[in-house]
Amino acid sequence: MAYLTYKAYKKKGGVTVAKGEFERWQAMAEAHVRLYTSGRLDDTALTSKQKRGMVEIIDLLHNDGKQLNRRLMSFSNGQYTETYGLPSRTTTMNTQQEIGALLRLYFTQAQLYRGV
Repeated sequence: MAYLTYKAYKKKGGVTVAKGEFERWQAMAEAHVRLYTSGRLDDTALTSKQKRGMVEIIDLLHNDGKQLNRRLMSFSNGQYTETYGLPSRTTTMNTQQEIGALLRLYFTQAQLYRGV
């Protein structure tokens, strides 16, 4: 059982992920939550506020994933050449920081406590 269904995602204001892609992005968001909570939350333990946090994380991951796709940097028609590039790694690092901020906003300190 997942933390969030597509129906709940839409009900909580999710707008960026299509139904066919939802399971992938929900699983990624859930993996982040499980990492930060040391796997202590079961599928039924999320409050309405925390489900909204999941929506924020799903949308953030989805938008970041779209940015990380290879981009056509240049194209030439004479002797046909194409050049592809990737954005810098800071995109992913910024996303990780934003996920951490969202988790601190939507989840309790006790849930995020890692015993450190």
